[in-house]
Amino acid sequence: MTGELDLEVQDYSAALTTIKAIASVSRGFVVYSVANQTAGDRSGTRSGEATLRIPSPKFDESLARIKAVASRVERETIRGNDVTEEYYDAAARLLNKQKAESQYQKILKRSRTVKEILEVEEVLSRVREEIEQLTGRKKYLADQIEQSSILVKLHEPQAFIVQEPGFGAKLTIGFQRGLRGFADITSLLVTLLVGLGPHVAIAVSGLYWLVRMGRSRSERKTMSQPIP
Repeated sequence: MTGELDLEVQDYSAALTTIKAIASVSRGFVVYSVANQTAGDRSGTRSGEATLRIPSPKFDESLARIKAVASRVERETIRGNDVTEEYYDAAARLLNKQKAESQYQKILKRSRTVKEILEVEEVLSRVREEIEQLTGRKKYLADQIEQSSILVKLHEPQAFIVQEPGFGAKLTIGFQRGLRGFADITSLLVTLLVGLGPHVAIAVSGLYWLVRMGRSRSERKTMSQPIP
C-alpha cells in the first residue's frame, strides 16, 4: 500500500517529531525528510515532507495516528500496489536460472577443448547475470509486500500580512485618485450646464430685453425735452 497525506499542523517541528515516533513504534522508519521556509515569509511559516516505510500490517493504524497529529487534513490518497503475483513469477524464474547454472557448471567440467570451455563460460556468464537481476527484483518485490510507504506533507498555517505600498505605488494611487476627482468635477459641470442651460438662456434673454427697454425710454425722454 502507498499513502499520501497533506496536513496542516500548528508546529512543524513538533508534528514531525511525533510522526517519526509513530513510525518507530510501528517498527518502521523514515526514508527521507526535508524542511523549508517560504522565501520572504516574515512570519517564519515552515513546511516540508517525510517519507515513511511502515510494515504493511501496521499501515492503517499508522495512517490514522499520523492524521491525528494534524489540525486539518487537506488531502488523503491511498493506492494499492499488490505485487504478490509478480513476486512469485520472479521467484520461479530465479529458481529456473539457478538450475540452469548448475547444469552449465556440470557441462563446463566435462568440456575438453578450449572452444567448448569458452562457449560454456559465455553462456554461464549470461545466466549468472540474469540470476543477479532476478535476485534484486525478488528482494525489491518482497520489500514492497512487507512494507508500505506513506508520504506526509506538512505545513504550518499561512499568515496573512498586509504590506504597506511603496512610494511609487502611493504616487500612482494619488494620481489615479486625482484623475477620478477631476473627472467627477467635469461630469458635475457638464450636468449643471445641460440641466440649467434653458433657464440660463431665458434669464439672459429677459435681462437683454429689460436693458433694451430702459435705453428706449431714456432716448424718448431726451427727445421730448425743449431745446433752450
